[in-house]
Amino acid sequence: MNKKSFLSILFCFSVSFVFALGNYQNKEISDFLYTKYNIKGDKFRVSFKESNYNSQIAGLTIERDGTICLYVGTSGYYLYLSSISIDEYELNLSFIEIWIGAEEGVSSEKRVMYKYKARVLRNEIENNESWMLRIYDIPELFKAIDVYGSVAKNGMKFFVNEPTFVRYDSNLFSRQLFELNPESYFDIIDVVQTENKIWLKISFSGKEGFIPFTALADKWTV
Repeated sequence: MNKKSFLSILFCFSVSFVFALGNYQNKEISDFLYTKYNIKGDKFRVSFKESNYNSQIAGLTIERDGTICLYVGTSGYYLYLSSISIDEYELNLSFIEIWIGAEEGVSSEKRVMYKYKARVLRNEIENNESWMLRIYDIPELFKAIDVYGSVAKNGMKFFVNEPTFVRYDSNLFSRQLFELNPESYFDIIDVVQTENKIWLKISFSGKEGFIPFTALADKWTV
């Protein structure tokens, strides 16, 4: 498990033109953004905010050298950029954000898991005159709440409630890759909702795959 990314709250990495987990090629998205969208300077910044509020959900920077950073301006959050892509008309991304508790939190706090999807139109980027573009009211695709005390009990550690097979795809008939035991903790890197089931994409010891959301330990409520 790569704790450094999440403990520092700032998650920085390079991505390919169409984002693929584990395939962080350096410059294609940034080259397209800076060339096609006429970005000046060496760092593009966008802040995603709640509707009618000033509080920030997350921020994103894309540097000319290809570095992409997803971050929040306060402690206590686990972040993961699940997807990012760009074309002639817009920049699209989705990300996981989980409240895991700040140091000053109380022991009864609950963990809360969100998945957001954000779209930034090309004309919004090209017409922005501020040092940071602000986008309001981005769609919340998913929300789940853990039990009382889960912040103090588990923090950023996620477990299964019983031995669980990790599958290649978000399908019960997909092939089994490996088995997770209840004492093994893992990273959550995406939430996928199918017609009749919710899946988590997870990362464990350098391997990735899918488990049913219901396999997650504790009693998360959607």
